Amino acid sequence: MNEGSQYSIHTVCRTCLSTLHDTMAYDLFLIPGLAKKLCVCTSLSVEQQDGFPKNLCFNCYAKLNELHDFQKLCVDSVQKFQDLVSSNAFTCQTNFDVLDPSAAVADLPPGRRGPRQL
Repeated sequence: MNEGSQYSIHTVCRTCLSTLHDTMAYDLFLIPGLAKKLCVCTSLSVEQQDGFPKNLCFNCYAKLNELHDFQKLCVDSVQKFQDLVSSNAFTCQTNFDVLDPSAAVADLPPGRRGPRQL
């Protein structure tokens, strides 16, 4: 998106600001639950009269649905794990060798010394 150009709020994606094509625009307020997904996944306020574009492009629509599904999987897994622990169906056994963290770091390729910090 060029800063010197004029754009219509109806022709850009709300999340990435790419130019929309009619067949690839997903209206946040016409597709049930879409605005709520965006709000939940981004912690941003999403209101019909907020002055922001109301459409998502295909890529952002797909990414939002994938993120929402992943978030739901994580939440559901935590609940299921808690249920298993509370019903004593899950046991914690240490039948494995605990590796020395400094030895594990030495096995990483050069330039990579542990998890990448965000």
